[in-house]
Amino acid sequence: MFGGFSLLLLIGAILCFIAYGITHARYHEDVPNDNQVLVIRNGEKKVMKSDDLVVGDIIEVNDGDRIPGFLATVMICLTLTAKRLAKKNCLVKNLEAVQTLGSTSIICADKIGTLTQNRMTIAHMWFDNRIVEADTGEYQQNATFDKNAPGWLALARCAILCNRADFKQDPENLAQPVLQRQCYGNESEAALLKCVELSTSNVIKFREINRKVCEIPFNSTNKYQVSIHEVHTENKSEVDSHPYLLVMKGAPEQILERCSSIFIDGTDVEIND
Repeated sequence: MFGGFSLLLLIGAILCFIAYGITHARYHEDVPNDNQVLVIRNGEKKVMKSDDLVVGDIIEVNDGDRIPGFLATVMICLTLTAKRLAKKNCLVKNLEAVQTLGSTSIICADKIGTLTQNRMTIAHMWFDNRIVEADTGEYQQNATFDKNAPGWLALARCAILCNRADFKQDPENLAQPVLQRQCYGNESEAALLKCVELSTSNVIKFREINRKVCEIPFNSTNKYQVSIHEVHTENKSEVDSHPYLLVMKGAPEQILERCSSIFIDGTDVEIND
């Protein structure tokens, strides 16, 4: 009767009964049935009946305590809280983080995309040995610099050519205001592209005229990007003497290490210590 598979079933049943007995003895034997809880109120621990609890009491829960309620109730509360955060443009993908996020006062994030619109905008520029505030208005009414200044033209030329970002060539997209256009490429280069397009309105044409010959793309090791372009200007002598133009952008220390002079107010000035 107890041979073979039947013996295995009997052993399994005995083991299950033993496991149940151990669990019951450990978690339920000493649990009082007095409906009292340990509460922290006004910084002091007190034992009181659950009927006397008020809003603001902190209940201390120990391993094995019987807590009434349903898991679904907790999930619903967390979901409703996540929806309220979403209305404030704070997307919570993990419901377990809602409780922690509710008690957070300071959040440190890296660059863009975490707590922003995943969009960068040029705020300030440095050329001709001074810091200039960029005008991000669609009609450029608040520009604080001369757009015909040699320093600005040189900076804009580099921002246009040494840049892999481009506007999506969709008539509907190109009809949008510059700052609302969608772009290919990373957000840093897209910000440069939009800034120059606002000021010059000829990025596409300028790139077509000054065709790219070769390029060293940006990477986190070199921290710079280099591109070489054919030069086509109205000045014939300039084209004959300098048929190609090399432009470079990147980390300041990488750029300055490879420069012997700086272009200020239309003049090359030697860099000294």
